[in-house]
Amino acid sequence: MPRYSRKKGETGIYHVICRGNERKNIFNDGNYKNKFIEILTRNKERYNFIVYAYCIMDNHVHILLNENGSDISQIMKSINLSFAIYYNRINERIGHLFQDRFKSEFVDDDIYFLQVLRYIHQNPVKAGIVSSADKYPWSSYNIYVSEENSNEIIDMNFVLGMMASGKKRAIREFVSFHKKEDEKNQYMDVEEDMEQTNLEDPKVIKTIEEAREFLNKLLESKEMDFDEMLLDKNARNELIKIVRGNSVLALKELGELFGGLNYSWVSRLLKK
Repeated sequence: MPRYSRKKGETGIYHVICRGNERKNIFNDGNYKNKFIEILTRNKERYNFIVYAYCIMDNHVHILLNENGSDISQIMKSINLSFAIYYNRINERIGHLFQDRFKSEFVDDDIYFLQVLRYIHQNPVKAGIVSSADKYPWSSYNIYVSEENSNEIIDMNFVLGMMASGKKRAIREFVSFHKKEDEKNQYMDVEEDMEQTNLEDPKVIKTIEEAREFLNKLLESKEMDFDEMLLDKNARNELIKIVRGNSVLALKELGELFGGLNYSWVSRLLKK
């Protein structure tokens, strides 16, 4: 299956997710989480990108970063490869560690930027691991609220400057902001919010080739060709939902099927 080049965001800011292959826990030990943070820091120095937030969960990682003139694909390839080499050596294993390529979405406005940052820090709380973000040691939340000045990874000034003028007041606003609920936005996540599908059902579409055949039949019934469908956004969106409801395709595969749409865009469409 051909891979499509990632589209570039205007701001250079991305919300990135890396997930363990087959959703396995690859960060289920604090030492692994610390090692990933170490590798993230080392690559930050190498590629000169900017990190605004991160959270290392047991089977996936969230990072909010600015590629800052570097290439997001090269950055994440280097980070994931370095960690995979370390993990495989420690566990005497071979093979893929992460599932597919990393997932990413553009963050192109200030309001959504802060909401994504809060969402990342609140991941362990939403998962029921801790009662508040400050109790989780493997996210960047405590870097922002700590009185210590030593920090090699997070660009705090950018975020705190968006909160308020003056560091102490900005930190208070930062803490207050993280206590607010946000129920309006849907964010890119590791789960795809679909009910479990019976894979033994012969009617369930399991491959992109089967999905393409199914889509062609739908287009024939609507007396529409593929290019016409792509120009009619309402028809395209309706067909995306129909194919998704009859298949177990990943969102990335759905995007490829419908002309190379971005994963995060498909995710938001399906959640509306």
